[in-house]
Amino acid sequence: MNDMKMEVLKDIFGSDKEREKGIVDSISADELVAKVLSVADKWERSEKGIYPGKEPQFVHYFRDCIEEDMKEGMLLSTRRKLVSRTNSSIIMHKNEKINTSPGYRPHVKCTWTEALVLYRNLVEELNRDKQRAVLKKGSFVLADR
Repeated sequence: MNDMKMEVLKDIFGSDKEREKGIVDSISADELVAKVLSVADKWERSEKGIYPGKEPQFVHYFRDCIEEDMKEGMLLSTRRKLVSRTNSSIIMHKNEKINTSPGYRPHVKCTWTEALVLYRNLVEELNRDKQRAVLKKGSFVLADR
């Protein structure tokens, strides 16, 4: 079972060690779907080997619950835009100096782990902006409809 998990993770996130790109490194939604389809049979065979007599469920779960989220937020083009936007906001923030700590990469190219952290921070910031708008405490206000 551990081997299957590792293989699925490698298929999804790629392997820096083996210099293989994963599903998450897809440039377009069509490429992402094609990559998922290319590994779906392998995942089903692995799952059938671990749970003989049971209908494989992971591929269905992945396609129903994860694939769409990956298309919306994890495509390489989306991550590049996010990193670019985040870097612009870091540079434009008036009272903060640019971060030069070890590991900081102000380039558009980044690993998926860095993109996840940046994406999470952006989502958290947007949620705080929404809360401030509701409380009428921030620079945003709710529109009257």
